[in-house]
Amino acid sequence: MAVTLLMAAFSLTPALSGAHAALQPDAPLTPDFAQTWLAARVMAATQGHGVGAMLNQGQRNFETARELLIIQQSSHSDLHKAVALAKVGARWQAASLDLSWVQPAPLAGFAQPSAALKALAAREGIVLDSGQLAQLEVWDTWPQPLTSALARFVDAFLVFDAATSAAYLHPDVVALEAWLERVGNDPAPTPNDARVPVSVVPSAGPLLQDLGVDLAPVFSSRNQLLDAARGVADAWEATPPPALQRTSPLDMCPLFALDLAGVDSFYATDCILILDAGGHDTYYNNAGGSNLAGASCPDVQVGHAAALVDLGSGNDLYGNPVAPRYCGVNGGGYLGAGFLLDGGGADIYVAAGAGTNGGGTIGGTGFLLDVGGDDQYWGGGGATNGGGGPGAGFLLDLAGNDAYGASSGGTNGGGRFGVGFLFDGGGNDKYDAGSLGTNGGAETAGKGFLMDIGGDDRYGAGNQGANGSGDGGLGFLLDTSGLDSYFDGDDGSGIDRTVVPKGLVGAQVDAPG
Repeated sequence: MAVTLLMAAFSLTPALSGAHAALQPDAPLTPDFAQTWLAARVMAATQGHGVGAMLNQGQRNFETARELLIIQQSSHSDLHKAVALAKVGARWQAASLDLSWVQPAPLAGFAQPSAALKALAAREGIVLDSGQLAQLEVWDTWPQPLTSALARFVDAFLVFDAATSAAYLHPDVVALEAWLERVGNDPAPTPNDARVPVSVVPSAGPLLQDLGVDLAPVFSSRNQLLDAARGVADAWEATPPPALQRTSPLDMCPLFALDLAGVDSFYATDCILILDAGGHDTYYNNAGGSNLAGASCPDVQVGHAAALVDLGSGNDLYGNPVAPRYCGVNGGGYLGAGFLLDGGGADIYVAAGAGTNGGGTIGGTGFLLDVGGDDQYWGGGGATNGGGGPGAGFLLDLAGNDAYGASSGGTNGGGRFGVGFLFDGGGNDKYDAGSLGTNGGAETAGKGFLMDIGGDDRYGAGNQGANGSGDGGLGFLLDTSGLDSYFDGDDGSGIDRTVVPKGLVGAQVDAPG
C-alpha cells in the first residue's frame, strides 16, 4: 500500500457526535487526526493537568507511523531497512517517556578486535590467561573491512554497556519493585472509574527518573550499536566464504562468544556479548537479555547490559520450551538493558514473564529485532514481546507470517506504567494476549504502540487497555491493510474495524485496503 494511500485513509470531521468522533474516508491523515480523536475526552477533562501531554502523544504516534511506513516501503536492503526502522522506534520510546534525545558517547576507536575485547574483559574484572589472549589475537587477522567492523562492534557495545551503567547509578530498587507490585495488584479500573484518566496519572518517564533510572543515554547508544552490527553484517557478507571457515568459534562465556564460521551452536551459559554468523543455533542462556544470573530474578544485578547478534538465515531457538526463563532474557531488560538482533530464518522465542522477548520491566529496557522469516514469540505476563511496565520494551519483526502470544500486563507492544513498542512489517500475523495494556494498548500511566503493515491479521486480547485501547494510559494500534479480525473486551471486536477513541484515550485504526 503506497504511503499516499495510507495518508488519505482517514480524517475526522470537526464536529463531534456525543463522546465519539466520526471517521470519514478519502481525506488526509494529518496530526490533526490525533488531536480530534482525543477531543471528546479532552473536553470532559478540561480541569486535568495532562491534557497537553495527551494531545502530544497522539500526534507523536501518527507522525511516527508515517515515518515508519515511508522507511518500510523504501528500496533499502532488509537489514538496513530494519535498522532505520528501529532507530525511529527508539526516538518514539524516548519521547514517550518525556526524555530529551542525547548523543551517544564517542567510540574509543579500537583498531583491532582483540584490543576491544580485552577492554571488555577488564571492565568486567575478568583476567584472560595466555591461551585466551592468543586466541583473541587470531581475530585480528581477518581481512578488511571485517577486522575494523568487528572492532567497532565491540567498541559500540562498550559504550552501550557504559550508558546502561550510568542509567542505573542510583536506582531505588525497592521503590521500583514496590511500584511493580502495586501495579500488579491494583484492581482493574472500570470505564467510569474517576482515577483512570491520564490527566491524573503520573507519566512513567519522570517517575522512573525520580526513582533513579534515566534511559535516555541507553536509547541513543543502542542506535549506535545497531549501526555497528549492521556494519559487521555488511563486512561479513563481503568476505569470501573460505576466509570465514579458517577460524574456529571462540567461546569465552560468560564474557563473550564469537562464531563467523556459521556452525550450529548451542549456548547454555549466560553471556554478555555474542556474535554468531549463521547456522541453526539454540540459546538456552540469557540470549541478549540483561539477566546474567541464571533463572533467579532476585539475583539479577543492577545496571548490566548484554547483546546478541545472530546473522544469516538460520532457524534459531531462543529459550528452553520445557523450562522458559523469567526476568531479562531474549533481549529483555530487567534492571538493565537487553539487545537481540536476528538476521532471519524461522525462529522461535520462548520465555516466561518479567521483561522478556524484548520487554522491559523494573526500569529495564528491552530490544528484539528480527529481520525476517515466519517467527513465533511466546511469552508470559509483565512486559513481554516488546511490552513495557515499568520500563521500556521494543520488538520489531520486518517480515514473515508471525505469531505473538503473551499474557497480561504490558505485552505485545502494550504499556503498563511503561512504554511498549511492536512493529511488524508484513505477513499474516496473529496477536494473542490478555488484559491490562496489551497489543498496543495501555493502562496505568502506560503508552503502547503496535503497527502492522499488510497481511490478513488477527488481534485477540482481553480488556482494560487491549488492542490499542487506553485505560489510564495512551494506546495505539494501526493496521495499514488486509482483512483483519479483532477480538477483545474493550468494544473493539469486528472485521476491519476502526474504533476511535477506544477506551478513554486510545485508538484502534484499521486502514482500508
